[in-house]
Amino acid sequence: MLNYTILPIFALISVHLSHQNWHKCTFLPDVYVPCEVCHGKRYNRETLEVTCKDKNIAEVLRDITGKKKAEETLLETNRYLEETTYRAKNMAAQAEMANRAKSEFLANMSHEIRTPLNGVIGFSDILMETEPTESQSHYMKIVYTSANTLLDMVNDVLDFSKIEAGRLELDPEITELTELLYQIKDVVKYKAHEKELELKLNIVSDIPQHIIVDNLRLRQILINLLSNAIKFTEKGEIELKIETFTIPDNTHEIGLTFSVKDTGIGIAEENIGKIFDSFSQEEGSINRRSGGTGLGLTISNRLLEMMGSKLELESEVGKGSTFYFTIVLPVKKEEKSILIDIPENS
Repeated sequence: MLNYTILPIFALISVHLSHQNWHKCTFLPDVYVPCEVCHGKRYNRETLEVTCKDKNIAEVLRDITGKKKAEETLLETNRYLEETTYRAKNMAAQAEMANRAKSEFLANMSHEIRTPLNGVIGFSDILMETEPTESQSHYMKIVYTSANTLLDMVNDVLDFSKIEAGRLELDPEITELTELLYQIKDVVKYKAHEKELELKLNIVSDIPQHIIVDNLRLRQILINLLSNAIKFTEKGEIELKIETFTIPDNTHEIGLTFSVKDTGIGIAEENIGKIFDSFSQEEGSINRRSGGTGLGLTISNRLLEMMGSKLELESEVGKGSTFYFTIVLPVKKEEKSILIDIPENS
């Protein structure tokens, strides 16, 4: 039998490293010791001293016990972290699935609503071309305007849902820039004239004749910005300004900066961040008076992100706002050097 009183300390360490023949001490709960050492021996709970008074063995037991407890704590912590991470990933996946399902539902419903609305608008337009009485003509204009307003809202929700669901893609094509700008101006000029606002198209430098861009989405962004400017401006003017800049060592692309400036109510500095949130406008009373979903700027900003840009804003309360963005676009290769002059403030 081994002489326990003179058991070398390296022997205990060797047994500990081998991870064999260890168990909880009969006399000391939660203390792990080698079987050979614990068997037949008694220890003091407070001092962890062996009956044979061997101090070296007692210190080794104390050290081994602390390490074993630390290992157990570490293993338990790791198990807890693994379980928590798994639950978090599972919840995130479920939330993503729910969000996509919501977006797809909104997209499908918006499409179903838009179809009959187009019928209402189309037949209202046909009726107004007949010879209705004055009161009938007035009522038909109300129906026509209301249906168009509702259609704009549905289109906003539809576009937002497509973006959220990841189903909206850009479709770049060769676009005649000047023609697009004048079309945009024609779309909003009637609303501006109704409020007796001056609408300016300001091209301060030469621009390329043709660019490659998703003209439908660029048109949508600029109309959103111009419509907002008209909506929140009671007097003064609205200006759509386009500037160009060259890309160093790049003859196939051109930089374009679009800005829409108004002389409207302006936006308080603390509210600037809020207006880019979905379904948000700066002030509730203005929202009720002017209408709209509050999605226009959000959609415009998302579309610009897809184009590698973002919407920026400078504003002062009571003086007006300027929304602007810069994009780099390819020019039509065979016409990349063709620039045309457009008079300012057209």
